[in-house]
Amino acid sequence: MKKVTLLVLLAFVPLLVKSQSLSCDSTTIYANESSNAVCIDTLGSVRYCVSNNYPDHTDNYKQPQFTVTAGNYLYAFCAYPDTAAAFTPLYETTETKKGCTSTYTFGVSINGVKYDPNSAETFQNPNTGENNIEWHVEATSSSNSIGKNMGTDNGGHLNPFGEYHYHAIPTNYFTTNLGISGTSHSPIVGYAADGFPIYYKYVYQNATDTTSAIIGLSSGYSLKSGTRPGDGVSAPDGNYDGNYYEDYKFSSGDLDECNGRYGITPDFPQGTYYYVLTDNYPYIPRCFKGTYVDHTFRIGPAASCPESTAGTDCATPVYGCLDPFATNFNTNADIDDGSCTYSTTSVSDEIYANFKAYPNPSQGSIFIALPEHIAYTVSVVNLLGETIIQTTTDASTSQITLRDLEAGIYFIKIASEKYKITKKFIVK
Repeated sequence: MKKVTLLVLLAFVPLLVKSQSLSCDSTTIYANESSNAVCIDTLGSVRYCVSNNYPDHTDNYKQPQFTVTAGNYLYAFCAYPDTAAAFTPLYETTETKKGCTSTYTFGVSINGVKYDPNSAETFQNPNTGENNIEWHVEATSSSNSIGKNMGTDNGGHLNPFGEYHYHAIPTNYFTTNLGISGTSHSPIVGYAADGFPIYYKYVYQNATDTTSAIIGLSSGYSLKSGTRPGDGVSAPDGNYDGNYYEDYKFSSGDLDECNGRYGITPDFPQGTYYYVLTDNYPYIPRCFKGTYVDHTFRIGPAASCPESTAGTDCATPVYGCLDPFATNFNTNADIDDGSCTYSTTSVSDEIYANFKAYPNPSQGSIFIALPEHIAYTVSVVNLLGETIIQTTTDASTSQITLRDLEAGIYFIKIASEKYKITKKFIVK
């Protein structure tokens, strides 16, 4: 039997999208009830995923009482996303018992299956049955029934409606179906609800150097030490053992609290923010860094959720020069339009070869070294084209303090009467 899941847009968008030449044939995809069917396409500033959410692989979840069921899913996310100053958690901050919640599905795999790491369960008062939403049951923990029934081949299982979804890493799917290994950079394995791409752990060691080694990244999360502060009635007690989302803490590492970082990838040679799925907790990220998450990723009945606003809320793509060494480099551009122009002021091979900006990535400070003493201006510019730091010096070696900068991609610009040099660097 086919499950019809109307994810907000479904009753309204297909006709609109088709009239605007989206290549996806939703009728054919939704008619397929027994095998994987998915289409991902971009229309204007919005990327759409039309899927029946039927996995194209097996999994060994222990749920004989449920049967995997195809459904009708239409997701919308920004094709040209922007990062926000603060992250958005997947979990809602206030309890919603009925209707559309503020809890989100993290994203969707390229096979159309949901990345849905959170569980729907929280700590429950054994006497009153009241939920304490400050303590969320962790679906990947083997200490509870959810984790015990989870598929170990591909990190997924079924909900009571037969909807298959991932809570952890679909290991066999990545290695067998997608051919991912540690010998090359991961391909895109999906898109987050805020529009940023998702990769598996194998990425460049140096986030801004495509010639650097391929490494497997881990998250910066670990279990807290000690015992929970609860009494076992109104809140959980016992050791922090991973049974709850709140048992973990974020410290630091190559990835931020949303399991993401800024960097260059084969798909984004000019750099982008991207998420990384890791083999250690949280496996799939639990927060968003993007500015906009569409209602199609909210969890709840479609009739209770607002309609999609991606068509109006996603930023229109900006065309411009994407070469940072051009005089008209546009840090706001999403698509290169071939308009790059270059200054007649040249940089000699010797000067450029001996210009150093290190360390890269940087944390705290970056050092600038030039092969000669000459007055020059040093500017630090962000991806929005805003000059964050600017100073003038004639020292062959200078130090720029970066402690107040947020993690991300920046540009060092050196300007003098003789030459101009621009280099990209990353702040961790």
